[in-house]
Amino acid sequence: MTLKAAVVGFGGLGRTHAQTLSKLDGVELVALCDKHAERIKSGDLAINIDTGAKTLDASKCRAYTDMKEMLRREKLDIVALAVPTDLHAPLAIAAMKAGCHVFCEKPMALSTRQCDSMLAASRAAGRQLMIGQCLRFWWEYDALLKMIRSGTHGKLISLSLERLGNYPDWTADNWMLDSKRSGGAILDLHLHDVDWALYALGKPTRLFSSARIGRTGGYDEVAAVWEYDGGPMVAIRGSWLHTSFLMTFRAIFENAVVEYGFPPDPALRVIRRSGQTEKMTSPGGSAYFDEMKYFVECVAGARENSVCPPESTRESVNLVMLEIKSASKGRPLTPA
Repeated sequence: MTLKAAVVGFGGLGRTHAQTLSKLDGVELVALCDKHAERIKSGDLAINIDTGAKTLDASKCRAYTDMKEMLRREKLDIVALAVPTDLHAPLAIAAMKAGCHVFCEKPMALSTRQCDSMLAASRAAGRQLMIGQCLRFWWEYDALLKMIRSGTHGKLISLSLERLGNYPDWTADNWMLDSKRSGGAILDLHLHDVDWALYALGKPTRLFSSARIGRTGGYDEVAAVWEYDGGPMVAIRGSWLHTSFLMTFRAIFENAVVEYGFPPDPALRVIRRSGQTEKMTSPGGSAYFDEMKYFVECVAGARENSVCPPESTRESVNLVMLEIKSASKGRPLTPA
């Protein structure tokens, strides 16, 4: 059976998801929706990362400017949402009520209450919901995860995760620059590493964060420390006050240090205590492609969603909310 798919929001990541869906076996991309009709016809859209899918021939897809109209007219199996964060919950719920499986960009929503509404809609409709937490599919982060779980280099002692960028003034209507719509850097940018730390290590025993309000009106500079009783210490930093995009990690194990993303050569490296350094080469591919392929396989019944279930990504939003509370109160907090 061929799955009929549509993409809502035709910005940079919307084009990426449309490109992927158009290439996957067993999927037919039939519709595109964006309130700015000219974007569906336009050429390349610049964003802050190379997704590998900057152009798409949209001539074979029916175009809409209203998702409700699209849902009425089309018989869809899959809807991929790449829209402003304040629209994630209402649009995802509407699509699931219409009988569609939903892939939604991160963060899941602006609040845990909205996340819970999405989960309830998924259960009520009997439809799959997956959030695009791409680091769970990123080769270098997956390689680190395997090292942690296998104990290849001994016990993990500490982990630092950093994600820096400048203010995203390239979004439609500048929605990312309004924390009421995007959540600010702490929810839009920093969440990537919060989510991956949760995925790799589980919920921390306690956390503390310090943050500063920026141009969005929300926290755009954040530094958090997570502690695990009997486990590693984790430092996570995110900022939109940088001058260019940078994402890095450094993991200190008993027998080696593993690092990624550091200039001038950001390749993944294993530095052993003996001084020997091993540079690991990515096999290529795209996390954006892999996450959508995985979602489609879940929808088709080929696998269970064990990598990125929505209950887990809901917890990532909850941990960001706890970091916000810690920053505002100026003290450590314990996750429930």
